[in-house]
Amino acid sequence: MYDVVIIGSGITGAFIAHNLSKYQLNVLVLEKDPEVSNGVTKANSAIIHSGYDPEPGTLKAQLNVQGNRMYESITEDLNVDFKRIGSYTLAYSDEEVETLHRLYEQGKQNGVEVELKDKDELLKEEPNIKDTVLLGLYAPTTGIIAPWDMVYALLENAIHNGVHVKTNQEVIDIKNTKSGFEIKTHTMTFNSKYVINAAGLFAEEISRMVTPEPGFTTKPTRGQYYVLDRGYDDYVNSVIYPVPSKKGKGVLVVPTVHGNILLGPTSELADDKDDTVTTKDGLKYIREHINLMMNNTPKKGIIRTFSGIRPKTNRQDFIIEELKDSENFIQVAGIESPGLASAPAVAQMVVDLMLKKEVFEEKTNYQEYHQDYKRISEKTKDEANELIRENPKYGKIICRCEAITEGEIIDAINSPLGATTVDGIKRRVRPGAGRCQGGFCQPLIVEILSQQLKKDRKEILLDKKGSNILVEDTKSSGGVHNE
Repeated sequence: MYDVVIIGSGITGAFIAHNLSKYQLNVLVLEKDPEVSNGVTKANSAIIHSGYDPEPGTLKAQLNVQGNRMYESITEDLNVDFKRIGSYTLAYSDEEVETLHRLYEQGKQNGVEVELKDKDELLKEEPNIKDTVLLGLYAPTTGIIAPWDMVYALLENAIHNGVHVKTNQEVIDIKNTKSGFEIKTHTMTFNSKYVINAAGLFAEEISRMVTPEPGFTTKPTRGQYYVLDRGYDDYVNSVIYPVPSKKGKGVLVVPTVHGNILLGPTSELADDKDDTVTTKDGLKYIREHINLMMNNTPKKGIIRTFSGIRPKTNRQDFIIEELKDSENFIQVAGIESPGLASAPAVAQMVVDLMLKKEVFEEKTNYQEYHQDYKRISEKTKDEANELIRENPKYGKIICRCEAITEGEIIDAINSPLGATTVDGIKRRVRPGAGRCQGGFCQPLIVEILSQQLKKDRKEILLDKKGSNILVEDTKSSGGVHNE
């Protein structure tokens, strides 16, 4: 019997698990995919928004600003890369200038540091902005992060403090019982006093397992992106936004903590919550709208396109509440933008909601913990040589683009949240994230996963169930062998 079962291992579920791990509770996180952070969290703009955009008085406005302020200390404690690089929202017409003034006042009302910048100031800071710009809104507290890095750190810390995480456990039924809930997956049954529904795109389906009236409907929205190669640091220094519209924040230019740049997203209603295709029209839309704001866009630097689905709902705000007809079932739904920025505050609100119902004893032995991954490319020459002497696998380069070694990949597989898929390895230590996008290293990674997990290569997945990379025997990769 668990005290709490959290359904979903994205940024929201991970922060909730991290917060609950500080109490004397038996907590379980269930994830339907083979890897955590495999849904909404892995495919978004990766921005810690400042908080000027949400409508004052909404949960989005309140939790965005609170969450933004919390990231500095959390990322420092858990050793996660986080950079406050600021953002500029650009107006190119008199109508947009009027909107920008409204956003400035709204930012002040939300408690966000904002400043209006004239054309000369903007071009001095961001020379590639088109000189037809009239006015800009500067928000210095805007930050960037790799969302999956945050999830891994949060959940590994939670595991270290007693939380259980089970992947490949898609919830198919939930029943109310005298003591709480019976949660069924395809292979197992769990019992828990509390259920926290942090299932992202599938939160509505999870809620309908216990009530015919979840109080919201989901409107999945697809956003497509381009990824630029590293080496274009002179293109932008900060996040660049257009003036937002009813559809959302618009097509952005976003530097990443790993040195790439994202262009996008689009905003399109999606019929299928798994429909993460990219389209010719969608990518054309991005190019056209970037060209309205920017000069010298490095089109030759494009190395990848991708898309993600956002869990918009008809309520147009975060939904954080106990179901009226199902005590101890807590919904955490509609966590779209600025959900990443808000996640620490969302989690605290969930815990506070539970603490109003009963008192949980705090742990006396809680410890902040983070895995000490060995990044060879970040070591000095002497440090790298010492690691290689201890383990020669740290001297064997697998990914040439990102200079990732076999030793680093094996560490990721054997970590507390051990990677089991090619994309899981990619998100942890970045082989396949460089210019060739895995063209050279993917067969080697499949081989390493096969050896370490003791699975046939045909069983190794790209990301989700059914995404097997090999369907029949091929010749040996010749690159990695057991010693």
